[in-house]
Amino acid sequence: MAPLRLLCVLLFCAVSLSEQLPKTELQAESAYTMIGHTETIHCVCRNESLPITYMLFINQTTVGKRTVSEEREAAFNVTIYNDTRLGPYKCKANNSLKCSPYSMGFSFILQDRLLQVDLLPGSLYTMIGHSETILCTCRNGSPPISYTLTLNEVTIDQRTVSEETEAAFNVTIFDETRLGPYKCKANNSLKYRPYSDEFSFILQEQRNQHGYLAWLIPILILTGILVIIVIIIFTRCKKDRADGLEDQYCGAEPMRGIAEENKSVEDQDVTYCDVVIENGTASIIKKEESVEYMQVSKKSF
Repeated sequence: MAPLRLLCVLLFCAVSLSEQLPKTELQAESAYTMIGHTETIHCVCRNESLPITYMLFINQTTVGKRTVSEEREAAFNVTIYNDTRLGPYKCKANNSLKCSPYSMGFSFILQDRLLQVDLLPGSLYTMIGHSETILCTCRNGSPPISYTLTLNEVTIDQRTVSEETEAAFNVTIFDETRLGPYKCKANNSLKYRPYSDEFSFILQEQRNQHGYLAWLIPILILTGILVIIVIIIFTRCKKDRADGLEDQYCGAEPMRGIAEENKSVEDQDVTYCDVVIENGTASIIKKEESVEYMQVSKKSF
């Protein structure tokens, strides 16, 4: 009887081991969460024997139980009220025959939500053919952070940083369509994906044109002022000259014994005057009492 009993025990153990459920797997939709968020945890067993009852534990305490008759997994929703709800979580499954071992433990990672993304160009001005650097950075939020750089709402590059809170992108300005507008988008698995403000580069030639105008306009204004001052001074000098152009140099001495038409003129004073005027003509003025000779000459300036 003893050998028979031993054989029965061995057969029962072999059947039990063959029916034992494989190890349950625990899967979460995201490893990152925030206080107040509700997350979903999936418990999966690869055994073909149904129905299966799944239990979810946190710190060895049951937080959920569910039996499935057609599927081989069960979904549990957990709300992260505080840090103690981050984990570790474990799943366990059983059917009418056996229980599975516990799954591997899993804990959520607490993150801060991204609120604002900034786009910082290396330079405001550029030239065709140049490569420029665009820096995307977040003022808050927990890494890892995935940054996406867009041009005219089209994605041109993506980068994920696991420790820093910024990412650098290099863009080449092949033509004017590559000037912008550029935008940065950030994501750290918390559903909210903020965009930065738009930014466009300015061609170097445009800056030079503005620079020329910046110093050319004051020079033109100064030149105009100087011309006006010269005209005013010239006009005033011309008027002063016109007022003082007649300078008379006169000398008088007696002249006797001048015969004119058999008449003699004695004891009469004859005055010789040299008058200098502008645009004058020579003339002789005769008087009854005396004769005055006026020599008029044109003075040129």
